[in-house]
Parts: sequence; C-alpha cells; structure tokens
Amino acid sequence: MRGEKRAETRQHLVYDVVRRHGRGDSQRAISRALDIARDTVSRILTEQAERREQGESAIERALGPRRAPRVSKLDRYAKEIDAWL
Repeated sequence: MRGEKRAETRQHLVYDVVRRHGRGDSQRAISRALDIARDTVSRILTEQAERREQGESAIERALGPRRAPRVSKLDRYAKEIDAWL
C-alpha cells in the first residue's frame, strides 16, 4: 500500500514539473514552487525527454506490457494444414 502511494506521489510530481516547464517556468522557479532540488527537476525533464524520443506514449505506459501470444492447439499441425491449402 505504501509503495503504491509513493508511486502515485511521484507521478503527480513528474506531472507538475512537466506541466510547469511546458508553461514556460524555469527550472529554478519549478524547484522553488514544488520545494524540490533543481537537480531533481533537471533529472525529471531529462527522463521525460528521453521517453518522448524513444516513442513511449502515455497509453502504452498505462496499459502495461503486452501479453505473449498464446499457443494454438493447431500449431503442431501447421505443416499439414499448409500442405492441404
């Protein structure tokens, strides 16, 4: 329970930093407003920029990783089926 709360708090912090930066606030102003270190603001902005460059989207992050495809019962007969078709 405690870890979930911490992760939620971190997400809110990241959101606030990115939102304020997008609004045009300086890193120093963001650090003062949120009462965090300037290095933390810089690190958050760098991490978010790297994520965007790699093409990560918010939808993918919310949904989580895709499941591995399930094995079909027909997989072992694939050669025979292909031969028939």
